[in-house]
Amino acid sequence: MPFERRYCPEQRFMLTTLGGRIDDDDLMDHVLALNEQTAGIEGLLEFGDCAGVKDIDSLSVRGTTRCAEREAVKPGSRLVIYVPPNDPLTFGLARAYQAFAEDKRDAVRGCSSVDEALTWLTQGNEEKMTAIRRFMEEARDALP
Repeated sequence: MPFERRYCPEQRFMLTTLGGRIDDDDLMDHVLALNEQTAGIEGLLEFGDCAGVKDIDSLSVRGTTRCAEREAVKPGSRLVIYVPPNDPLTFGLARAYQAFAEDKRDAVRGCSSVDEALTWLTQGNEEKMTAIRRFMEEARDALP
């Protein structure tokens, strides 16, 4: 599956990295698995990292919005979807997801800057931002 999730319980932070080819079924599988994995976690902060996405030819707006509608209600949680600035098509799909997932969380946002994404996700809390950035770097270093 092109999704990998790593959870940092101390920060109630979920890093989801997406890579390679993504289609509607992959996204639905991810959403349903994430719902199960994060059930009961209040105040979840999630960073969806789309930097590794290479092919979204089989990912549709309809499939994306249907997946967003299947998200479990997560009060107090925030989701940021990071898409590199040179990928406007993926960013557009992230915005579609945002529009349909907003009623499931406190806030959802697409960003094309990691710094902007982390600032928004942590609401500018420098200590939390530093801890999350460290966790993200350690997760990246642990990849094969």
